Amino acid sequence: MGVALAAAAIPHVAKAQQGRDPNNREPSDVRIRLTFNGLVLTATLYDNPSSRDLASMLPLDLEIEDFGGNEKIVHLPRKLTEDASGPFTNERPGDLCYFKPWGNLALFYADYR
Repeated sequence: MGVALAAAAIPHVAKAQQGRDPNNREPSDVRIRLTFNGLVLTATLYDNPSSRDLASMLPLDLEIEDFGGNEKIVHLPRKLTEDASGPFTNERPGDLCYFKPWGNLALFYADYR
């Protein structure tokens, strides 16, 4: 099973980082489309260095795997920047997260255990 990631809008990717809070957890106007197994999902990215790095790599066509009975994961071609990154907590179904140690994205479809 494969997944395709594409940017729907990338207005801030090429802009300078000056004056921005790198720890920003506010949604940006950058949305990506994930397509797999006949489903099309849209994710809104936070305005931070890791999200902008991901958007700069799009479009991608990746293999998707089930992991832990609660998430789908994809391995990116390279790790994303870790500038100003921190742990994620309280993952909920529908959350798209970056897991630094493995360099993969995780899309939760059930509660995190």
